[in-house]
This record gives sequence, structure tokens and C-alpha cells, in this order.
Amino acid sequence: MAIKVEHHTDCLVKVFQALYQLPDVISFPWTLSSRDQVSYFECWKFVADLITTPCQRDTLKCALLYFLSRMVFVMHGMTSNKDSRVALEASEALQEFSNITLETSSPTESVELRLCTAQVLGHTSVAAVMVDLQGTLSFGLCLCL
Repeated sequence: MAIKVEHHTDCLVKVFQALYQLPDVISFPWTLSSRDQVSYFECWKFVADLITTPCQRDTLKCALLYFLSRMVFVMHGMTSNKDSRVALEASEALQEFSNITLETSSPTESVELRLCTAQVLGHTSVAAVMVDLQGTLSFGLCLCL
């Protein structure tokens, strides 16, 4: 996965902006040029870890946040998976998304990052998931709406 070896922030921003725009990007597993496969959860973990890495630039955080927002709706569907391990992992990922958006909307963050977070939270699919999860996961952001 090129994003695992790319370390130049501006390039990563462009990669995730492009991935956000691709209609089939959420079709997993991804098959890499090395023939390795990346699962939905592996991708989520990589992106979530990257966005929470200290000292990341706001432009990268925004690109990552938008990309995660594309994954939220599918992750929400996985919470009702018959495999309890998959359902639990999906629930934990959604809680992690909640924590990430709480952090990125903090008054201590830049206006650019807070605006990006507001735009992500205003997206129809993300808002629908938050409303649906309001009682289920004690999704912290629902109280802010």
C-alpha cells in the first residue's frame, strides 16, 4: 500500500483526497501490487492511527478525516454483523471516530481543522450514523448536535 511507505505529508494529502473522490474506494479487500490484501479494518486502523499521530499537519488531518467519513457508513452496517467479533470491532471503530472528531473540533485546534470537522459532521451519511448510534454507543458527538 503506497500510503504505508509515503512519508511526504503533501503527497499523503493528495492520496487521501483522491481516495475520498473515488466511487469504489470502499470496496474491500484492496489487493496491493505486492498481492497482499488490506481489509476494511486494517485500512481504518492505519488511517485512524495516522490522524491521531502527534504533530500531523492540519491539511493531512482534514484529508484523513474526510476519508474516514466515507468509511463510517459501512462501518456502521458492520455493527449488526452476525460475527460478534466483527460487530464489536466496528463499534469500537465508530467510538474511535467519535473521539477523533471530538479532538479535531476542540477550541485548541485551528479554525481550518474545526471547519473541516464541522463539514464532515454535517455530511448526511455521518449525521445519520450519529443519530442512529445516539443511544447505542453513547456516541459523544450526538450531544453536541
